[in-house]
Amino acid sequence: MKAVITGASSGLGAAFARWLSLRQYTVVLIARHEEDLLRLQAKLPNKSEIIVADLTDKTDISKVCAYLQVEKVDLLINNAGIGCYGEFWKIPVDQEKTMMELNMLAPALLMKSYIAYQKTGRILNVASIAAKQTDPLMAGYGASKAFLLMLSKSINVELAYSSKDILIQTCLPGSFISDFDKRANIMHSLAKEGSDDIAGKIMRDVFKNKKIIVPGTKNKGAYYLGRIIPERIMNKIEYKLQKSKE
Repeated sequence: MKAVITGASSGLGAAFARWLSLRQYTVVLIARHEEDLLRLQAKLPNKSEIIVADLTDKTDISKVCAYLQVEKVDLLINNAGIGCYGEFWKIPVDQEKTMMELNMLAPALLMKSYIAYQKTGRILNVASIAAKQTDPLMAGYGASKAFLLMLSKSINVELAYSSKDILIQTCLPGSFISDFDKRANIMHSLAKEGSDDIAGKIMRDVFKNKKIIVPGTKNKGAYYLGRIIPERIMNKIEYKLQKSKE
C-alpha cells in the first residue's frame, strides 16, 4: 500500500506519515526542504520515498502530477497549506497569491492527475473548520478551504456516476499545535492538541470511509453550533476569537 502526502515535513503531514508507516504503508513524503524530509524519513519504521517540491512552482507540481500518473497510489493526502492572518486589504498581495495557489490550485491539479490515471483509491483533502463559517482576519484562508471542501463534494458526485472506485474525503480540523500559526503571523495561538492526536482521529475516520471528517469533540461542537446559531451572532464570536490571536 502506498500513500502520497504533501506538506509532509512537519505538523499534520508528518503525523500522517508516522501513523501510516506504522501500519505498513510506503509513504511518499513531499515538501520543499529536503533536509526536513530526510530527518523524518530516518525515523519512519517502514519504507518511504521523498520528493522535494514546491507546489506553487509549475515545474515542481508537474513532477508530482507525473508521479501520480505512473505509480499505483492507494491514498493521496492533500495536506500542504498556509494561512495569512490580518485584515484582508492589509495582507501583501504576493502572500495572498501564494496561499491561494498552494491551498486551492495545487490540490486541484493533483486530484485531476490522480483521478484521471488511477482506477481505485482515495483522496484525503485537509481543509479546515473555517470552511464552514466566516473567518474574519483570515478571510482568504477560510475561503480557500471552503473552495477545497466544495470541490471535494462536487467531484464525489461526479465519481458516483463514473466507473472509477475513488473516494474523496475532506477533514475539517480546528487549531492544533504546529508551525502553522507562526507562519501565518498569529501571535497568540489557541491550539491545545498535538498534531499526532489530531492525525490519529482523522485517519481512523478515513478508514471508516467518512466523506466529511470533523476531528475532536470541541471541533464537532463548533461545527454543529455553526448550523444552529444565527450567522450575525457567529460572526461576532468568530471575530472575537480571531482578534484574541493578535
